Amino acid sequence: MHDVNLLPNINRVWTTVLIECLNNHKINTFFTSPGLRNAPILSAISASSNCVFSSGIDERSMSYRALGYAKATGLPGVLVCTSGTAMANYLPAVIEAYQTNIPLIVLSADRPKELVDLGDNQSIRQRNIFGDYLRGQLLLDPPSSDIEPQDFYDNLSRFLNEEKKPGPIHINLPFHEPLDLTIDSTTLEYKNKINSLRDKSTFDRTRIEFDLPTIDKKKRTLIVVGAIPEYEDKIEIKRLIQESKLPCLLDIGSGLKFSEINSERILPSFEHPEIRELLETNKPELIIHLGGRLVSKHYYSFLKNVPEIEVLLVGNEGQYTHPAQSPTWKVNAPLASFCKKAIEKNFIQERTPYTFDCKQVVGMKEDIIDNSPFSFPSISKRIVELLPDGANLYLGNSTSIRSFDAFASTRTQGKNIKVFSHRGASGIEGFNASALGLAESSDSPTILVHGDIGFLHDLGSLLMYKDLKLPLINIIVNNKGGGIFRHLPIVEDTETLPLITTEHDLEFERLFSWLGLEYVAVDNISRLESAFGKALKKQSICFIEARIDQEENMAVYDRLKTLKL
Repeated sequence: MHDVNLLPNINRVWTTVLIECLNNHKINTFFTSPGLRNAPILSAISASSNCVFSSGIDERSMSYRALGYAKATGLPGVLVCTSGTAMANYLPAVIEAYQTNIPLIVLSADRPKELVDLGDNQSIRQRNIFGDYLRGQLLLDPPSSDIEPQDFYDNLSRFLNEEKKPGPIHINLPFHEPLDLTIDSTTLEYKNKINSLRDKSTFDRTRIEFDLPTIDKKKRTLIVVGAIPEYEDKIEIKRLIQESKLPCLLDIGSGLKFSEINSERILPSFEHPEIRELLETNKPELIIHLGGRLVSKHYYSFLKNVPEIEVLLVGNEGQYTHPAQSPTWKVNAPLASFCKKAIEKNFIQERTPYTFDCKQVVGMKEDIIDNSPFSFPSISKRIVELLPDGANLYLGNSTSIRSFDAFASTRTQGKNIKVFSHRGASGIEGFNASALGLAESSDSPTILVHGDIGFLHDLGSLLMYKDLKLPLINIIVNNKGGGIFRHLPIVEDTETLPLITTEHDLEFERLFSWLGLEYVAVDNISRLESAFGKALKKQSICFIEARIDQEENMAVYDRLKTLKL
């Protein structure tokens, strides 16, 4: 029951209804930013015992913090902002959520439409500000006692229940004044109606019917597993891989790369030129592609060059893309449902496997990495080996995620590691904030590994770290600029290269001292091992700067490319 005596005006009544509707739909985690126009929303959130909320001054940081929470839980984080340009700062995170179908709700306060385009302060055109990057948009009218609270609730509930793909949605609510505790003419009878609101059933997304295609079992078959949201159950996917006895290629985004699946059946990433050559000379006839897009662009180049390979693409509600070519067959169903049915219907068993012996070349690469200078390959290999079971691994883009995707070992790791990334639009922003949002929603330690440029691109998010006690290790691999471009043909363009590699001579130690955050710099593997081990024991926020020499790093990559099967 709500104490209506604490609701002085129509704005506070409506926002109370709004928050109750969200809570009834199991949406109760809010990421707010300060402002006056959104004060009625903030008041309703703080007054509700069902709400959990964090506040931050930078809307872009808060949006990625909400994204990290949503990636971990599968539940929408709700962003709350004032009117004007505040909401525009959400756009990069909204795009990433749209591209990867991560649930996110933008709840924006607004000026009434009669004030827009008249020069009223903090008034902009908020309609359609996110363009095509929304799954739905609800543009409300200002609160009015002419509309019954139940009608307002039903309007919100219908919008939340609409059958649509997961992803970001936007609710825009304009407010007339008063925005504070000023009492208006809203009657006690009207206010009391919020204590008799009725909720309707939510849409059931689990009843999905699909058929398995008829495919010749004699075709040489390879299983490829792309990105899978970590909140999805992967038990059936592992079971399918094990019962199929087929070779498989596990993308880093699958979250299965370091699992108990027999390492002898796992092909290393397409980032290894030897693997590309192997499959070009011994082509599969059928690829069963489970999940989303792979990190390695070489996989898609391979498919474009060999269009005769048939592809069965299995995704969920159309959310997974396949940029190389149109798949031969496509099943829009939850991955777990497909795998379970494929096993029960004997769809996957007795398919013609073909084996590859990669153990020798993988062992040789392990030896090179173990005896190399401090570099991205040595850092990623050692972190994988040191990660505790159940940890969250958040990977930055560019070299960071490719280094972990290229990880190969002669032994099964057997670890349940959850892997997170921003591969929807593959931007470099927001990683400090996203890892924080993930760490806040998990009891397991979170390890963020990214480059110095990605770290610098999200410095504002460090303001949210102060005084938080979370098991979060933020590892910054500092090679003094954007190293990924040195692996590409653009390296020959010596005139342009300095403009895209963003070289710098910044020292991070004083930054962390100013922020009061725990920090250590390391320059070799043994010091990294020591710092990482100590950070895991502390169960607190720690920053580790791993300083590598760019030339030595490139030399390691060059040596790894010279090996042959």
